[in-house]
Amino acid sequence: MSRQPIQSLAIALLVTGIGACGAGASSDIKTACTENTNTPPEACDCLASGAEEHLSEPAQEWLAAAMSGQTELAVKLKDNVPIADLIQASTFMMNYAERCAVPDTALSKIK
Repeated sequence: MSRQPIQSLAIALLVTGIGACGAGASSDIKTACTENTNTPPEACDCLASGAEEHLSEPAQEWLAAAMSGQTELAVKLKDNVPIADLIQASTFMMNYAERCAVPDTALSKIK
């Protein structure tokens, strides 16, 4: 799998300024990833697990809102997340693209 879908989302989060250690927030990230991106479910699982492990709960909640297209909520949540956590969440999205990449089995079958 290309890391393009997750990287594109990370760039969009950075550009718009919308863009975590509760299980609810990581579940919301997984749901937002699967429903709002073309990222494979396995990569979304990886992303949610990584967010739970590496991001604060407020940053996870903000990221889930941003990924699910809840712009107004994300803006409100952003005001309660320390800038260092927002930077960490954005950096996390950029770095986890490669870590969570799933091999593209269709392309691997082409000879």
